[in-house]
Amino acid sequence: MKTNQSFFQKSFAKIGAAALLLVIIIALAWRPLQVLNLQARAGTRIESYIEAIGEPASRFLACQMPLLMDLPEDQGLSEAVALLEQAREYKPFQGQSLYQLGRAYCLEGKYGQAIDALYAFIGTHPENPKGALEAAYAHLNLGEEAQAVQRLSEAGYGFAYFLTQGQRAFEDRAYPTAWLSYRTAALFEPLPEDAALQLELLSDSLEPQQ
Repeated sequence: MKTNQSFFQKSFAKIGAAALLLVIIIALAWRPLQVLNLQARAGTRIESYIEAIGEPASRFLACQMPLLMDLPEDQGLSEAVALLEQAREYKPFQGQSLYQLGRAYCLEGKYGQAIDALYAFIGTHPENPKGALEAAYAHLNLGEEAQAVQRLSEAGYGFAYFLTQGQRAFEDRAYPTAWLSYRTAALFEPLPEDAALQLELLSDSLEPQQ
């Protein structure tokens, strides 16, 4: 009888320990899963908005898009921001939340808040240039050219890169890309005469569109 009682006590103890371990594992996994869910829902809204904008603006960085056209307001973007603000409170995968938040704020025209989120992303992922690129164009939307140049330079981009990109895009008749590349190159130093003329022609024809 004592043997059976001891057996059941040990069995229940093992079951209890296993159940406790399972609860701990679920508790540890729940928060990362919750963050991933928030990020996925926000990402879907951001990408749906960008797809709705269509070509050619949709092929650019989020913070470049307002330089090319006047972007419409969208409830989905507001929902994405709310989801990402919630997700950024959790440490797991915080960098992705910050990057997506910066993109969403740029699309909403809230460039100061975009810069704050993107700088936080840069702080956690200094090796990733996409945060600096987005932040640079957020600064450019605010007319803060010196800060834009600083961010681009820190990411390893300079005059020669953007000039070459502009020339190639102009030859390929990818005029929005050429315009933005030339405009960015001109932040660093004056353009060559032919590139400056092309930028002037493009600036006359590529006014931001509703």
